[in-house]
Amino acid sequence: MREYAIVPLLNGFDPNNEDKVDEFSRAVLEKSVAVYRRMKEKGFDGHFLVIRSIVRSRVKKNIWFEVMRKEAIGLGVDPSDIVLTDIETTGALTDGLAISRFSKKNSELAIYIIAANSSVAGYFRATYKAVGRILDNNPDFDFGIWYLNEGPVASLKTRILYFGLWLFTVLISTGYTDFLFRLWFKFRDWHDRKRISGFVRTVE
Repeated sequence: MREYAIVPLLNGFDPNNEDKVDEFSRAVLEKSVAVYRRMKEKGFDGHFLVIRSIVRSRVKKNIWFEVMRKEAIGLGVDPSDIVLTDIETTGALTDGLAISRFSKKNSELAIYIIAANSSVAGYFRATYKAVGRILDNNPDFDFGIWYLNEGPVASLKTRILYFGLWLFTVLISTGYTDFLFRLWFKFRDWHDRKRISGFVRTVE
């Protein structure tokens, strides 16, 4: 029986309570935990993968992955099933690298990623696939990505932004333009590290 790993893509801190995740993250986390429980009930061996994001909240300087882990346990995930990525991350591109590296190390696992909505899911799929193939020498990096049909709705501004990011990512990772994706990764890594302290959330 094949093992699996559930990977919730959470959005950020609750702007009114930095000890908690925001409403988008809460919806994703609840769905992820429901899938995790259903898999356990069916007898599958599973892991709940928490991305080791080191961004910190503005006031309390809470570390994001620690808040994610605490919230997952609070919703019923067995601490022994929680796995942290080996790589520390600061944004979507390094998140993709961390998941790709985890997948390479645990090739027997089926990876299921859960995102907040279709707007971000398309961007994450394109980004993670490109990171795996171009930067992690992982052309076989494969995963399922699900998104919520119900729950908080992203603003029009956010939906337009992520459509643009998806299109941009596709254009700079065609095989002929991979060098542009490498430059984009370096720029984003530099940019994201500047916001390590003072992160709030991505989608609004």
